[in-house]
Amino acid sequence: MKTVIGVYDSGIGGLTTLSKLAARLPQCDFRYLADNARMPFGTKSKEEIAAAVYSAIERLKQDCDIVVLGCNTASTAVNPDGVFKLKPRLDGCVPSETLVLATPLTLAATQAREKGFLTADTKELAVLTEIQASLCFKSKTVISMKNLDGYFAERLSSATESGKIKKVILGCSHYVYARDRLAALFPSAEFADGNDALTDEVCKCVHGFFDVSESASIFAPLRREYTGLGCCDGCGLARLQRDPSFSAPHPSVTFAFTAECETDKYKWLLEKLFESYVAKDTTFPFCRCFQ
Repeated sequence: MKTVIGVYDSGIGGLTTLSKLAARLPQCDFRYLADNARMPFGTKSKEEIAAAVYSAIERLKQDCDIVVLGCNTASTAVNPDGVFKLKPRLDGCVPSETLVLATPLTLAATQAREKGFLTADTKELAVLTEIQASLCFKSKTVISMKNLDGYFAERLSSATESGKIKKVILGCSHYVYARDRLAALFPSAEFADGNDALTDEVCKCVHGFFDVSESASIFAPLRREYTGLGCCDGCGLARLQRDPSFSAPHPSVTFAFTAECETDKYKWLLEKLFESYVAKDTTFPFCRCFQ
């Protein structure tokens, strides 16, 4: 019986977390809950977010073995037991050389400013990435945040002019979509978004659900070719499946939304993340994804 992992976010940001998890844990199935009725979280109170997150966790736990919060704001607003959380990892960073980009609630919860880290006012960025991603989906092009260059030039002028930045921490999963644009502003900086560390933690947990022999075969280097999309959209949910003839484990992703169903957009974005974000970063072999 497959382990089912549930991932929660206010919108598309958590897809970055999901893409890393699916790449590393192909033997699992996934449920993605997008709380698009309450998006964006960055403008909500801590109490509003806490109520939404606990409700989502309860919903996901009905049919998921593991629950992951793919949202930094949600992860810093609540502290539920038995849930994996995406958080900015500030330990080991030099505050005077590290730029932390996150929502006001996340910055407050991590006390980034108080600890001496460089920060910037990017509270609108999650919404802006949602808008740009929707435009890219409609035109069926690559995911590009180039239209936000002016916004970054204005909001990050102090950081770019300082010349001190050696590390940029993306403390919101939505911000991952703009990493290449930010990298152009900070070409010599290291970037971290927390997804790899979070995925490592979930992988260690999942190992406990399988025999050692099975885990060893799953995590051995594999050449994985993705050759098609299967979709069943009966009750507002949709499913991404690998080629059923392929011998490697076959994960599936099921989407659910608290407002408008955006299945097609989310499928498309996940495909693009596999092609760019995952294929570029993962140490596990990936070939062309979802052709």
